[in-house]
Amino acid sequence: MLQFKSKGGIECVDFIKFAVSQMNNSLCSEAEKKTRAQSENPLWHELRFGRITASKIFEVAHCKTPEGTLVESIIGSYKVRDNKFMKRGRLLEKKVLKCAEQKVKCKFQECGFFTMPLLPVLGASPDGISKDYVVEIKCPSSVKNKNTYIKDNNITAKFKGQLHLQMLCANKKKGLFCVASPDFEESNNVEILEIDFDEQFANELTAAAIENWKKFVFPKVFVSCQ
Repeated sequence: MLQFKSKGGIECVDFIKFAVSQMNNSLCSEAEKKTRAQSENPLWHELRFGRITASKIFEVAHCKTPEGTLVESIIGSYKVRDNKFMKRGRLLEKKVLKCAEQKVKCKFQECGFFTMPLLPVLGASPDGISKDYVVEIKCPSSVKNKNTYIKDNNITAKFKGQLHLQMLCANKKKGLFCVASPDFEESNNVEILEIDFDEQFANELTAAAIENWKKFVFPKVFVSCQ
């Protein structure tokens, strides 16, 4: 953004064209490899700044206002305070991934932040990846919380969106949604739902999200970069 502004750029449509011109598959691949420590890696945080990430794409696509915590979180001025539930999720993630590997008989690798040259304002960090799959892990602390992820044996809309952006960014056609039981520490039980990439759903979701990014996020990112 600073480079764009230094060249006299002010319009969002021109910024996106500029970003596309600066990105290529080689750079995106290098960035993914360098960010495999994810939240422990400073570059991972830098690349997420101002971008629509997979965990937020459904909300951005349905956003109605530039004000509020959603837009603020994208530009980094609002951060969710760490809590015991988030810490539990981080502690359990590798154990849940190992259980998922055993259940589906597939080995998953760690991955970094995926970006795409032609859709530069989007990005995603799956919890794991294989030749065919992206993997997303959730560790709800109660049955009520688990129901926000899976309802009637289907992935709920927000997380269907999350998986679709992950699949799109990582160029995969399948996703695994792994939800640990609230008593995972005792039961080691993980519910796993497989989802196929739905191109129409992904196209409609990303188009709506990018349109709202142009209206609500770009102006704030533009002003914040001095």
